[in-house]
Amino acid sequence: MGIDGKTDAEMLRKFHQYQTKAEIYHLYHSIQRYTDEPFTDHLPEALFNIARYLLHLLLKETPLGISRVATLFALSKQGKHLGAYKMARYAYDKLQSLKVPARFQELIDVGSITIRSKPFSDNEEVLPLCYRCSTTNPLLNSKGNHCINCRQPFVFSFSSFDVLPLVEFVLEDGISDEEAVKLIEADVVTNRKKDKSQWNEVDMGNVQSLQISDEADGGDDDDPFTEKLMSFEEFIGSGDAKNVKHLIKQQAEWAKSSNDPRAAADMYLTAGEHMKAIELIGENGWVEKLLEVGRNLNKAETEALKKCAHYFVKMDQHDYATEMYVKMGDIKSLIKLHVDTRHWDEAFHLLEKQPDLKDDVYIPYANWLAENDRFDEAQEAFHKSGQQHKAVQVLEQLTHNAVVENRFNDAGYYYWKLSMQCLHVVLDQDGKTDTEMLRKFHQYQTKAEIYHLYHSIQRYTDEPFTDHLPEALFNIARYLLHLLLKETPLGISRVATLFALSKQGKHLGAYKMARYAYDKLQSLKVPARFQELIDVGSITIRSKPFSDNEEVLPLCYRCSTTNPLLNSKGNHCINCRQPFVFSFSSFDVLPLVEFVLEDGISDEEAVKLIEADVPANRKKDKSQWNEVDMGNVQSLQISDEADGGDDDDPFTEKLMSFEQGGTEFIPVKVGRAVLQSMNRHEVFIKRWPQPLKFNYYKSIMPDVAITLCQTCNRMFHSEDYDLLVLQKGHCPFCRKAAENL
Repeated sequence: MGIDGKTDAEMLRKFHQYQTKAEIYHLYHSIQRYTDEPFTDHLPEALFNIARYLLHLLLKETPLGISRVATLFALSKQGKHLGAYKMARYAYDKLQSLKVPARFQELIDVGSITIRSKPFSDNEEVLPLCYRCSTTNPLLNSKGNHCINCRQPFVFSFSSFDVLPLVEFVLEDGISDEEAVKLIEADVVTNRKKDKSQWNEVDMGNVQSLQISDEADGGDDDDPFTEKLMSFEEFIGSGDAKNVKHLIKQQAEWAKSSNDPRAAADMYLTAGEHMKAIELIGENGWVEKLLEVGRNLNKAETEALKKCAHYFVKMDQHDYATEMYVKMGDIKSLIKLHVDTRHWDEAFHLLEKQPDLKDDVYIPYANWLAENDRFDEAQEAFHKSGQQHKAVQVLEQLTHNAVVENRFNDAGYYYWKLSMQCLHVVLDQDGKTDTEMLRKFHQYQTKAEIYHLYHSIQRYTDEPFTDHLPEALFNIARYLLHLLLKETPLGISRVATLFALSKQGKHLGAYKMARYAYDKLQSLKVPARFQELIDVGSITIRSKPFSDNEEVLPLCYRCSTTNPLLNSKGNHCINCRQPFVFSFSSFDVLPLVEFVLEDGISDEEAVKLIEADVPANRKKDKSQWNEVDMGNVQSLQISDEADGGDDDDPFTEKLMSFEQGGTEFIPVKVGRAVLQSMNRHEVFIKRWPQPLKFNYYKSIMPDVAITLCQTCNRMFHSEDYDLLVLQKGHCPFCRKAAENL
């Protein structure tokens, strides 16, 4: 009983279970002494009754330490001795199918042969009598220790284990145990209290005497309890279905109170009390019986089917529980079952039919993933469930952990996912832009690049080998240094960045850049392992020219200006201020120029114009045949104007639209005519979701193969990108799987 007065069904089940086991071990003590010791203090009748009673208890299960062989051996020996030949033959037959100890084998073999010479019947003196209906019962009842006629449970003496002349009864509804005890223990009412042995006066003239008239023998005729004993016959004889059902329910209650739940369950099923039968079967863990009941139920009996499913889940029978819910057609409960039992594949399969239940699957799935340290998948599940706040929370935790654990490549990836998460919620339900989320998007995009780049720097400084070429490592350090001009995020070392820049700059002839890096390092706190290398480098760099190798200087593909390696104002041209576009593999400058659209042109219209066929006058080959007439000779000559063909390219004319020496950046702005004239294979479009606009880039050198990842909008040299995807199986920046690229 719980604190709030509720019944703990599990504890009640254990009570009955332990009561049964107590009887089993108590009885088996006598059997074990009989089989293992030379003498026993039990009479043959008592030993036979003990073995028979124990065999009934062992019909359900055989607990640890109990030998069915010993029980059947005692039953066969004593049964043969007492004339219970049918019972003895049953025991011998059962022993033949069991593994028997060597010391019993000969006795059993001989007994199995000799018992065949005996009648196939049992001595009536050992057959149990039912004191309710006076039926003589067989020695073995596979349904339990009760009468085969009225199903009244037998009451046994716990010394000789023969049947006691007792009949169990139950109280009518409304009578409490306390009231019943008071009524039983009260004085018998006057007309019942009077002794039926009475003195009668006999007058014989001169002699008067008193004679006793004893009516006790016939006194049972008006005993109310005796009348109740045969109530089951009256109900059956009446043919009234209600009476029969009521009787069976009463018998079920008696069987249940007598610790015979299997018989009680069968009676409840016969009476149509499916819920009570299911509860009994479920509490006792009879899987096959419960499955039989569930399959026989009508699909309209939803409560009973749900109860069956509940017990199947409790018994860890997932497939049978699924069968019950499918029979009902209850998809929601079936999804909950799959979720509770962690059968996620089945849950997601059903979710395809019921997409409105996605919260019932994705939220517990995400929590389960997080509990099992699968945070990447948990974040994705929270996102799919619409729990954006939790998705961001998980990502922030993942990012912080990655930075603290020096997993900078993972940190970059998580920051990129965070930025996309922010972009996803920039527009609210009213279509308004959340400026804070937009600011975070740009901030996290920058941090994603910083940590992605720093992963290579950290590996270069901390590990003996690197998979980057010196040029790539130099470009990475230079690009990263520009990003760190504003701030240095947690876990990023300016020392490591400048150290890599100085080392690779010196190696590539970028002496001015290397000197700058060494000078900056002198003002920073440097780890001891770098100190000597930096001191030596700072001295030796003084012997080099104060200039950079022109081959490493970035070229602006808009104005053809050669730029210095470091620009304190950012990664753009010092002349036209056109931002550089970098390859995210080698981090050199790509031959691309970004352009913007004129007012009134939408992204959708621009894309259509770019992807449309080039007009006829643009398609015509500029290599033409010219007729030359020289009197008696006419000839055709080829005039090739291909080399100078760019002079009338509308986009090329737009490149020089900036103001020389100006302080403000003037982007290349194009209209419809220019867009329509472009070759779509030379234009790259970063298609950002709303509220961001598309970014457009025109290739100045079409022969240079460039790849744009449509997921993260990063540019790569095609050869480098293909190699990285083959090596890693995904995009090196956003980790988009290769098969989805």
